[in-house]
Amino acid sequence: MTEETIDPEHIEWLVENRAKNQKTAAKLFKLLDEHSDEIRKRNLVWAATALVGVAFSLWRAAFLADKRGTKREITLNAAKDFLGGMLRDNVIAFSQDRRNREWTFNYYIQNALDRLNQLDVKWPGILRGKPDSWTTEERWEYHQLVFDRAVNRLARDLTRDA
Repeated sequence: MTEETIDPEHIEWLVENRAKNQKTAAKLFKLLDEHSDEIRKRNLVWAATALVGVAFSLWRAAFLADKRGTKREITLNAAKDFLGGMLRDNVIAFSQDRRNREWTFNYYIQNALDRLNQLDVKWPGILRGKPDSWTTEERWEYHQLVFDRAVNRLARDLTRDA
């Protein structure tokens, strides 16, 4: 097993952006804790639980954002390795996510985006402002920004006319 080089700039990005994700996730947790009756009453259970999925997907993707390539062949090889490990070992741990981050990062980001697209139907405009370029970090940061907007919209829905 070869040792990975640890990039100080990426570590700084990782710590800063995980903190953003965890602050938004903590806000979501507080909303779920303090407004569970209101969430049920206002038929927002699906939105609240979708946001938990976004929180998890972005949290996990942040750890994988230092993927090295964009070539489809590399992504396909990582997907195959991930699937083979899942079938062989009957378990997936973070080490498999990390080793196959060329695929797993994309999986978690796409999962977050799918949920955010559903939420954009309820709260139009949360997906605005997509960047022109899509480095891995920019993709993550954009989705985190949309997650933050969506949690703020949930908070607004729960506190209006309360």
